[in-house]
Amino acid sequence: MTHRLLFLLGLAVLPWMARAQEKISGSWHGVLDAGQASLHMVFHLDTDEEGQDVCKMDVIEQNLKGFPVVVKYCGTDSLSLAVPLLGASYAGRLQAGLLSGNPDSSLSGGILPEHSLIVGKFHQHGYVFDLNLEPGSWEPRRPQTPKPPFDYQTEEVCFLAPDSARLCGTLTYPVGYKPGKRKKTPVVVLVSGSGQQDRDETIMSHKPFAVLADYLAEHGIASLRYDDRGKGASEGDPALTTTYTNMQDALAGINYLRQSRKFGPVGVIGHSEGGVIAFMIGAENQADFIVSMAGSAIPGDSILLTQNRMAFESMGQPDSLVDAYCAVLERVLDYRVSGQDVDSPRAVVDSLVAVCGAECLPLEARLNLSIVLGQESPWIDFFIAYDPAQAIAKVRCPVFALNGELDTQVLSSENLPVIESLLPPCPQNRVAAYPGLNHLFQHAVTGLSTEYSTIEETLSEEVLQDIADWINGLGTARR
Repeated sequence: MTHRLLFLLGLAVLPWMARAQEKISGSWHGVLDAGQASLHMVFHLDTDEEGQDVCKMDVIEQNLKGFPVVVKYCGTDSLSLAVPLLGASYAGRLQAGLLSGNPDSSLSGGILPEHSLIVGKFHQHGYVFDLNLEPGSWEPRRPQTPKPPFDYQTEEVCFLAPDSARLCGTLTYPVGYKPGKRKKTPVVVLVSGSGQQDRDETIMSHKPFAVLADYLAEHGIASLRYDDRGKGASEGDPALTTTYTNMQDALAGINYLRQSRKFGPVGVIGHSEGGVIAFMIGAENQADFIVSMAGSAIPGDSILLTQNRMAFESMGQPDSLVDAYCAVLERVLDYRVSGQDVDSPRAVVDSLVAVCGAECLPLEARLNLSIVLGQESPWIDFFIAYDPAQAIAKVRCPVFALNGELDTQVLSSENLPVIESLLPPCPQNRVAAYPGLNHLFQHAVTGLSTEYSTIEETLSEEVLQDIADWINGLGTARR
């Protein structure tokens, strides 16, 4: 479980002030300094069909796009916005002043005046932050994202899940693919991490699966990446989805590839939850090889406890508060696993606080725990109760399990040794921890999720090369 920062991501106000006497419009962007993190925020100002002012907000670091904003006032020289769902607001005034400039930004949205700057304040939950907005939208640099024209072929495909949900994605053929040599061409199904992801596993403008598919294609390996249920072009209800459902969807992708008779060995590359799914598929003897990128080997409740502890510690919270929160969270997760009815989550949390001697927990922490306890989520229920160990012990195909040593979401020190000890002997197995890499396999400083958006690298070149080399070194499939 990840904790959304108290202060929402950065906003960028849509473009610019068109001409004198015209109201502020377009996209505007700025950086909010929230202490532990800098948030790039973008506001997109427009008018609807009825001529009413409307606005959407992006917060890059929190992967927030098109969040609804209420325009309280928009004039020629001032702006007032409200974000009721976040308990936030913004007010600013257009002033003459040189733009600060950002060589990494991409401005769009109209002709820029030489001097345009909205100087304002962002308010949330009693906190006030300076937030100055410059004309234009802001996009971080992502140099690894592949751009056409490609020297390989891609194909838009769809296949059916066991419940007949239509899943759609991109089938990427390797460079120089020839149907006559299809039996020698390995292919992989790419399985994303938790939450409903698009086929590129897009996060904070990074597109890890697009980068991975491109690299594999350049090195003789085909791939199928697809939109998760209810995302992009795929059907299905995300609210009813569990890790097991996602595993069945990945299996449907494997079956689609086998039935196409276009390729040789069929494998799985899964990231995070997808890494767990890769082990599940391997245990069912349905893959010729698997690559688990930051897949966990311990029960989900233990993963969540570790994630929460590290998140609180990274925010500088005192040990006593962190220990108290995690003690109550552990009881809350046990409560969920037990399946007991909860009429009043807040009352149950208060009782668990008393049992754990955690009276130091502030109101916001207790409310958060109440949400964890009371939220209806088949995915969470499955995740916290599932132990991957049994599946890992049943995998007979070759396995490449890898993790970054700076991963703060799935700790390599807690998971890779368990994976290595559980896997049945196989000379082609490989288990590797990469120094300096985070959960997304980027070179990082702290490994915290707050760094993801600020790092230009999407996937370590070393990891890309190792995955491709390992797959190509496996030889002919066992089937």
